[in-house]
Amino acid sequence: MTCLLLWVLACGCGGGYECRTAADCDDGLACNGGESCSQGRCLPGTAVSCGHGFTCREPRGECACAAGYLPDGDACRPDHCEVPQGPVLAVVAQGTEIVFTTTRDYLLQVGQAEPGDSLPAQWRDGGRVTIAADLLPARLRLFARMRFTDCRQEMFLADYRVTEAYPGPAGSPTSTALAADDPAIMAWATGFVEPVEYGEDVDPQWRTPEKALGPAEGNSDGVFSLGRGGSLTVTFATPITDGPGYDLAVFENALDDGFLELARVAVSSDGRHFVEFDCASLTPGPVGAFERLDTTRIGSLAGKYRAGFGTPFDLAVLRNKPQVLSGQVQLNRITQVRIIDVVGDGSQRDSFGHPLYDPWPTRQSAGFDLDAVAVLHQADGG
Repeated sequence: MTCLLLWVLACGCGGGYECRTAADCDDGLACNGGESCSQGRCLPGTAVSCGHGFTCREPRGECACAAGYLPDGDACRPDHCEVPQGPVLAVVAQGTEIVFTTTRDYLLQVGQAEPGDSLPAQWRDGGRVTIAADLLPARLRLFARMRFTDCRQEMFLADYRVTEAYPGPAGSPTSTALAADDPAIMAWATGFVEPVEYGEDVDPQWRTPEKALGPAEGNSDGVFSLGRGGSLTVTFATPITDGPGYDLAVFENALDDGFLELARVAVSSDGRHFVEFDCASLTPGPVGAFERLDTTRIGSLAGKYRAGFGTPFDLAVLRNKPQVLSGQVQLNRITQVRIIDVVGDGSQRDSFGHPLYDPWPTRQSAGFDLDAVAVLHQADGG
């Protein structure tokens, strides 16, 4: 006890002492810097800064190429090239920020140009583009690539139509709604994949996937309720192909322009690999079971239009997706479309990181009520 008291007095620490020397604070790690002792308290060190593409390696605190990078002289270069990924919607609202990412934290460059231009006039370092309001109304082409010189041929390229808000309700000037009797419709879904992924809170009378086949009926009875978080995959007699403009449309049975139940949409050409359309939701907070949504805050989610009108989707917006670039999903021969109910409590996110809200919780026929899936472009000249 006497020795401990003398140690505390010599240290000048008082009863809450931690250290006498830096050795008492050493955590045995080099990369987080050397700890020090000041007035009996341990202070953290300054972490080793290695630069982009490097990481600090224990136990000696040496900088080496990080995972995903290879030595290149005094620098580190990516061990592979890839197309940066960013959300693509046929229509985006002004002020939308497009954030590009890669599987590793690679340095990126972005640019923009007029549709039809093969390259931007200028590349800018970084991975973010904010679509400014002064572009209205406009169409623009966005580009993104890895900054490393050898990877600049692997390039993201997509066209966007910029509007003040997302498309309005059916019948409004900005709407993209497709009427069930539109002559552009070439065919409808003819089958579905079993077993069906039923969601929660669906009574047996609504577990009727066959009602999602054939033409849209536009009423409250002729539908299949997915249930909360459920999904249904429908098939077609002739594959869907990527043609000019929209290629398919999904119909729900919403009673009016405000009571909307939403779903995400994915497509496949082999029934094993699916790629999902990006979507946007600017609904600011939770929506009660019988509350309403604003269509102009919803982008590329099925169910944003009232019964009798479908939400259209353009396969071209999927061209930069890894599943398409690798050939796993072939946009000229889409054989299956999957409709996935949005769980509207905000636990799921849109393609921009915003929470997804729709009426929640609903009962008995919970979730998206699928009326039909229409085909606007068929493969093989069908």
